Amino acid sequence: MGARVLFPGAEQVCCCDPSVSNTTICVEWDNPLILPELPFDFALDYNCAGCDTAPDIELKTGAVWTIRSRNGDVPADIGAITSPYADDFTVQLGTGASDWGAINVKRVDLNPTGDHFSSLTGPSALAGG
Repeated sequence: MGARVLFPGAEQVCCCDPSVSNTTICVEWDNPLILPELPFDFALDYNCAGCDTAPDIELKTGAVWTIRSRNGDVPADIGAITSPYADDFTVQLGTGASDWGAINVKRVDLNPTGDHFSSLTGPSALAGG
């Protein structure tokens, strides 16, 4: 079936693949006029090994991204966050305090090509578990 948009919010887009997982991934970025679009600006993988409980996220469009992983109302895991494209990427996990981005993130590979940059910024919040 593949990941599908559950509901676009005022600032974020939340997606899941209910045939595989109860984990919902929500993304938002720094452009308040346009919501990020699946699969053009980001992609989700719920079918790789372990992705049923910790989906992989691939960022395709350069932006300041905020990412959250949830299973119901509680934080969930993220498999990998990657961005191998020729663009500038900044990633934040949640916004700190009680807005957890995830429990754990298995891998972060922000490796854009060319003269571009990537960074993991704060305040990011992992619940740990």
